[in-house]
Amino acid sequence: DTSILNHLPIPFHYKGFIKDSNELIKLYNAADIFAMPSVDDNLPNMILESLACGTPVVSFNMGGIPDMISHDENGFLAEYRNPSSLATGLNYFFQNRDQMKIFSVKARKRAETEFSIKKVAKQYADLYNEIMDK
Repeated sequence: DTSILNHLPIPFHYKGFIKDSNELIKLYNAADIFAMPSVDDNLPNMILESLACGTPVVSFNMGGIPDMISHDENGFLAEYRNPSSLATGLNYFFQNRDQMKIFSVKARKRAETEFSIKKVAKQYADLYNEIMDK
């Protein structure tokens, strides 16, 4: 049921479930920010996808999310389970649009440097070799 969306005080475009990866990339690129209000997630792909598209993220500070989001650099880490803190992060971006480009560049850079296929594959290979040595 999407009727609750009609009560949001900000403009939005509901797209439903997206199956096509090119469409998803276009949506991430069109967005100013990506809000991840989940309270039970570890290392959500959606955050990494958003960062890779240069879209800053607002999310709760939990699990592996701080490994992807550097607070006040490529996104905003809200206090866990605190909706007011999440709203503060969203408001920050709406009120500081001049900072969006800086956050966007840092978001993309974080995805490239910390989560590239080459780097992650090397980490897996290193872990495998470490386990095999034992």
